[in-house]
Amino acid sequence: METEDEVLDGTIISVLVQNFMCHDHFKVEFKKRVTFIVGRNGSGKSAILTALVVGLGGKASETNRGKNFQSFVKKGANSATIEIKIKNSGPGAYKPEEYGEVITIIKIITASGASSYKMRSISGQLIHTNAKVVNAIVLNLNIQVNNPISVLNQDDAKDFSVKKDPTKLYSLFMRATNLDVTEENYERARMICKSAIASCEKKNKYCMDLKNDFNKWNKMYEQMQSRKDIEKQLKLLKVELGWSEIAGAEREVATIRQQCLKQSAKCERMETSLQAMDQTLGGAATTALEQQLEEFSSAKAELEQQLRPLERTAQDARQAHGELEADLSRHVEALKREKRRVCDYEREIEAVGAAAQRADLERRVEQARLAVKEARARCDTLTNDAEQARSDVARLATAAERPLPERSRLGALLKQSQQKLRELESRGSESLAVYGASMVELCRRVRAADEQGHFSATPRGPIGQFIKVKEQRWDGVLEHIIGGLMRSFCVNTAEDSRKLFRIMDQVWRGGNKPSVTCSKFLAARHDVRATSVRAPPHVSALDTLQVDDPVVANFLIDNLALERVLLVPDHDSAVRLADTAERVPRNCNKIVTLDCSEYHPAPSYRSYGGRAQPARLLHLDTNEYKRQLRMEIEELETHLRQHDLKMQTIEAEKLRVRQTERSVLQELKAMGAALLKRQAEEALAVAALEKLQAPQQAVLHDELNASKQRVQELNEKISQLLVKKKKYKLQLEEYEAKMRDLKVQVDRANAACRRLREEISEEEMKIERGVADRRSLQRGLEDERKKLDRVKEILSSKEEAVAARIQVAKGTRIDNPRDKAVIDSLVAQHKMAMNSLMQMSVSREEVEAKRAEAERSYLRIQGLLDKLQEYIGRIEKTAADHLQYCFKLKNDIGRHIGIHFMATLITRGYNLY
Repeated sequence: METEDEVLDGTIISVLVQNFMCHDHFKVEFKKRVTFIVGRNGSGKSAILTALVVGLGGKASETNRGKNFQSFVKKGANSATIEIKIKNSGPGAYKPEEYGEVITIIKIITASGASSYKMRSISGQLIHTNAKVVNAIVLNLNIQVNNPISVLNQDDAKDFSVKKDPTKLYSLFMRATNLDVTEENYERARMICKSAIASCEKKNKYCMDLKNDFNKWNKMYEQMQSRKDIEKQLKLLKVELGWSEIAGAEREVATIRQQCLKQSAKCERMETSLQAMDQTLGGAATTALEQQLEEFSSAKAELEQQLRPLERTAQDARQAHGELEADLSRHVEALKREKRRVCDYEREIEAVGAAAQRADLERRVEQARLAVKEARARCDTLTNDAEQARSDVARLATAAERPLPERSRLGALLKQSQQKLRELESRGSESLAVYGASMVELCRRVRAADEQGHFSATPRGPIGQFIKVKEQRWDGVLEHIIGGLMRSFCVNTAEDSRKLFRIMDQVWRGGNKPSVTCSKFLAARHDVRATSVRAPPHVSALDTLQVDDPVVANFLIDNLALERVLLVPDHDSAVRLADTAERVPRNCNKIVTLDCSEYHPAPSYRSYGGRAQPARLLHLDTNEYKRQLRMEIEELETHLRQHDLKMQTIEAEKLRVRQTERSVLQELKAMGAALLKRQAEEALAVAALEKLQAPQQAVLHDELNASKQRVQELNEKISQLLVKKKKYKLQLEEYEAKMRDLKVQVDRANAACRRLREEISEEEMKIERGVADRRSLQRGLEDERKKLDRVKEILSSKEEAVAARIQVAKGTRIDNPRDKAVIDSLVAQHKMAMNSLMQMSVSREEVEAKRAEAERSYLRIQGLLDKLQEYIGRIEKTAADHLQYCFKLKNDIGRHIGIHFMATLITRGYNLY
């Protein structure tokens, strides 16, 4: 139950009027229960009531104060404003999440009669400006401005209180209770129902005719249904066959993707190993070892300083001992020689009778010398042949390596051209395919974004798509001049540029992205008549192009100044126009010939040679570009075959020379062995000849006696030297004992230093090996990354091929299609069955079309009839309900009025009997 202070939803809090009727600016804030407004006649009391009716959607005629809204605008003012605030905080509030606890309705009426609404929330935020929203608010909050119980103007009050006409009083009663609206709705529903019943009877008869027609065609259709089933099965089998092929391709893509994941994991492991090696490669251990080495080196230096004086003393003793030993050795050696000489004299005396062999030995010596000379000459010849063979092998190896870079370049060009051809064939007749697959997808995404209104103006690109050449002989030259801008885009604003770059990042795969130029789009083309070069009969590059889009034309003028580039066919004319400042045409920045040579005019005259090249983008459709690519591929394959043939010839020649070298070396080895054998034979012959020299017998005996005398003297001298040697040996052993002690300590220091140096060397070798291993691992990582890129490229091309096949595939995707051979067998069986049905004379398509048309017509009319009958039933029920409700409401209101009237009479003391 509502409390006394509670305010219902829809309660008017205040009304503010400006320039409305007699008010300049007047605001009324209503109390929670009753607000009385008093004033003289004409002071504007009724204007407040009129403002409430008009501001809440009422008509001007309902106020009995004017025929139209412009009559409510105060004289001299351009417009009138009504602002009404309504309570909206209770359980029946209208969209409280938008308006809040108070709804403010503002109506503005201009002096010309136009009017508009503004609906604001409690915070002043503008929510709606539609008049229909006002009706929705009023209806939801149960505000009835046209109900005399809610708003009773002066004229209705007079009729009610003065005239007391029963008819008007009843009419007022019907309006106050809304029963007049109920009666009008009932009459309208009854007429609509009557019309609907008549229409239903007509359509029911027409529906029966359609049903009979459908039954006739349906009977014929059922007779041919088997043929349709076969055709349907054939279509399904063809669709399944397509998806079976796609499934096979997807399995292949899955295998390649798995390879790609494995390769990527391998690259990540190698990168982790590289990071670990970078952390472990350091010099801390080497520094510590070097410090220890320095300490041991200092100790070693002190020991060596003590050892040096002792070594010098020992050295003197060793030198004296050595000199004695040398003297002793000389005497011993002299003794041995003398003893040998004694033996030789004795043998020579015995061999005096061998003179007969001398002649034969001299002949053998001469023969051995000749054989050695011939063998040495043959060895020199074979050595020269071997050197020549080595030179030929090195020359042929260099010749074999020389064409390898060119062949690699040709192979790379061939792969690139084949890849372009595959992309073009996969794109069909798409004109943008000459710019690459990524450009086709980019342009499609740009068009879609532009259709959705993402760009302030449609981006232009690629620029080459908007350009045509008037003279085809200049197409290659103009493409050379424009260069990379053929693939560029131009946009209207910086925001458009950012959006275009975002699209590029999403669709561009590999290679350089097209450049984007931001410049305000102009509807008119730049007027370059004053700055354009003119030198008849030659024309400028801009005049040779046909550019219909002014944005693209302005782009070429701003970025390339094509109006200042003169096209001259031959070199002589170009040189004549460019080499002298007097002959340079006005506004000429550059002259270009048919072979793409460029001449910059005097006074800074210079020229750059060029090479004629065919156009790849201008004046070139997809089929022509394909033809050019095929010709390039054939030419590259021919060049590669020529290179391979040349390399095969060089390899065969190199093999022959290597075989010659091996045979020469084998022969040289055999001849060297023969030479050594001949030299040995010569030495033996010479030695034998020398032995056969026959001295005088007496001389030999004298020499023998002298040698024996010298042997005896030498024996005595050697005995004396041995005594001295023993004395020196004892002194030397004493010195060496002292030196050994010091050397042991020095050796220990040396061993420690050597060990530390070895450890330092090992650490340095470890670092070097680590660096080498890291370098090797880095190269391996680069190779693996290249392999990964190749696998990704193959995967991308396979995925694109599968996506293209899926895009053109028919029907819904089949998850587990049967094998292709099984499907082919079923297709053959259905075709055989279909051929037997084809011999029938009736056309299945005609029967199916007639049946479908009859079925659609019948079902459509039957559906309309069902809806119409349902609609009629609802109308009849609603009309009956409204009529019953109207009778009940009349009786209830009459009964309540009688009860209240009698209660009033009793209260005032009237006797009812």
